[in-house]
Parts: sequence; C-alpha cells; structure tokens
Amino acid sequence: MAVPGLVHQTGVPRSTDSETRETRLVRLRDLTNQELAVTRSAFFTMFLLALAAGNMPAKAYDPVISMPGEHKTVTPAVQNIEILAGADKTDGELGVIIIGGKAGEGPGPAIIHSKESESWYVLEGTYEFHVGEKSFEGGPGTFVSVDADQPHGFVNKTDGRLLVIFSPGGYEQFFADWDAKDLPRGPELGALEGTYGVTRPARP
Repeated sequence: MAVPGLVHQTGVPRSTDSETRETRLVRLRDLTNQELAVTRSAFFTMFLLALAAGNMPAKAYDPVISMPGEHKTVTPAVQNIEILAGADKTDGELGVIIIGGKAGEGPGPAIIHSKESESWYVLEGTYEFHVGEKSFEGGPGTFVSVDADQPHGFVNKTDGRLLVIFSPGGYEQFFADWDAKDLPRGPELGALEGTYGVTRPARP
C-alpha cells in the first residue's frame, strides 16, 4: 500500500502507476537521506549557536573527596555533625552531613524547608520520623526523602548517626552558624532557622 501514500506524506509527489516499485523505493531513500542531512545540519547549527552563547553544559564541580578524620566537624548543642560536602564544594548542588545525636535529640516532628529537599539514611540507631501526617520508626538502612515545602522531622529514639543530604546545598551551613553562635534551642535558634528559609508549623 502504501509506499506511495507514505512518500506523499513526507513531501514527495505521488508516484504514477508507471513507476516501478524499485523507482519508488529509490525516491523514498533519497528523501530520507535529504531529511537526515537537514536534521544534522540544524542540530549542528544549534550546537554552534549554544556554544557561542556560552550555554553549553559545563562540569558543575570537581570531585569531592573527604577521608575519615578530614570532615569538618561542628558540635551545636550536644550533637556531633560532620560536614562531608557543602554548597561551596558542589557548585551549590548538594549539602551532605552526618548528624550524630543522643536519644531525645533532633529537630522535632515538623519543620518546613522552603528551598531544599532533605533526604535521610540511618547509619546507626533508631529514629522516629515524621513526614506530613505520617510517623514511623526506622533503624539502620532506613531511607526517607522529603521535598521542599513538606513538613518533616525526626527524633532520636536512641543514640544514632544519620546521613543527611540537602538539595540544593546550603542548609549544612546552618549547623556551622548554630555552633559558632552557641545558641540554645528557643526563639534565637528559630530566628536563625528563618534566615535559611525554615519555618515550624503550629502544632494542632
């Protein structure tokens, strides 16, 4: 069927009944080659224009390597926080920390980040996680990821260590600021959280 119809749809004049099948196939092949040539030319033109405009994707950041004992460590309140990678080393893409805390520690059941997602992976201990209206306990191997603008939080049920990833990065600096200012939990710490776009919804 349909070779004439197919060729007609791509812009080649409809073949006559006197054309042989081989002639029609040759015409179809020539058209396909022409279309490929135009497509390649257009793609190459766009490539050059993007290159000239400086819009070509570039390597975002160099590999980040932090060996044991080399991690920057801060100790706000009674927590021990290792900063494995920050926005300054990842072109703003990631913040990666390990929070070591005692039983009863943690941000509580609900905070909201306006700028970044937050992901948790339990390395040691047991945690009570709160995500939206859900709450559950998780031990080593538990993974949770929460997008920006979603209420979330956790409380250590036991002593533990929690790998935390912020995307984009930046919030890891909050812990360094908290440590440097030596703030107790309370309104002053809440004000510092606010400078990083974090709020705490009112409890029902």
